[in-house]
Amino acid sequence: MSRSILIEFLQSVPIAIAVDQIRLRRALERQCTAWGFSMGRPMDGIQDTSVSLFQVAGSVLASFFGVQSSKNRERDFRSGRFGVFVAVGAAMTFLLIVSIYLIVALVLS
Repeated sequence: MSRSILIEFLQSVPIAIAVDQIRLRRALERQCTAWGFSMGRPMDGIQDTSVSLFQVAGSVLASFFGVQSSKNRERDFRSGRFGVFVAVGAAMTFLLIVSIYLIVALVLS
C-alpha cells in the first residue's frame, strides 16, 4: 500500500512543477505585455546590440555633467548591463576624487 502511494506522489511531482512553470510563464507574459512587449519575440524596431565599454564610459561621463542625450539613454537602458555602468561609474568617481586631490595638493605646495 505505501509503495503505491509513493509511486503516485512521485508521478504527481512533475505535474506540479509543470503547473508552477505554466503559472510563472503566464505571470511573466502578463507583466511583459503591461510593459509593452511580448515574450519569445524581440521588440519591434529594436536591434539586439550590446554597449561597448567606450560607450559606457561616454555615457557615465555625460551623466556626470548631466548632458546625456535621450537616444543614448534609451540605448543604455535597452542594451547595457547595470553592473558595468556601476563599475565604470565607481572607477570614474574614484579618478575624479584622486584628480581633485592631486590638483589641490599641487596648488597648495
